[in-house]
Amino acid sequence: MLTIALYCIIINYTAYTDESYTTGERYRSICAFSFRTEAAYDIESRLLGILEESSVSELKWQKVKDSKYKFCANKIVDFVINSLDEHDMRVDVAIWDTHDRRHDTIGRDDQTNFERMLFHLLSNSMKRRKRKSNWRVFPDEKMGIDWITVHDCLNSVGRWHYYIVSPLFCNFFSDPYYTIKRFEEIDSKLALSCQVSGLFAGISVFSQNSYEK
Repeated sequence: MLTIALYCIIINYTAYTDESYTTGERYRSICAFSFRTEAAYDIESRLLGILEESSVSELKWQKVKDSKYKFCANKIVDFVINSLDEHDMRVDVAIWDTHDRRHDTIGRDDQTNFERMLFHLLSNSMKRRKRKSNWRVFPDEKMGIDWITVHDCLNSVGRWHYYIVSPLFCNFFSDPYYTIKRFEEIDSKLALSCQVSGLFAGISVFSQNSYEK
């Protein structure tokens, strides 16, 4: 008799989100910077080293105009790209056009629209990871956002199971996508990984606006 045992290793991930150009701009964006939780200390330490050697106390996209901040931003982009495999990193960005017919509506609620885009960004990013993973999610502070609803909607999607018909293993339900263990808004000044999200969110809109260049 052949016995087949299926093991599912639960992986812990951490995600930081930040937005850019979300007030009064045509193109707006949100970024999620995620990685294995066990690498959090190393990532924060290496980011801190980059900021210190660049003489930068906080990296904000709006400041990436003079040489000091540009060099710092370049070093962070290089660090992230070169560490994607090492720490199982992802950088996911959602960018939307407020002049698009789906967004350019009379009486548009920008706060609710932001919540919806944040939900889509995180749910799609988290579902691309290994199933049954545990998550810590830290969005940057933003006034007027219904964080409880965003959290509840993400949790609902994460618990989804699919019924799988398999002649070999018999029919069974799939593992859930993910479980959120912690969801807490934070001040980006206190989390360098959140500043990474803000940087890539800014780059995405800048790239859209400056496409011809």
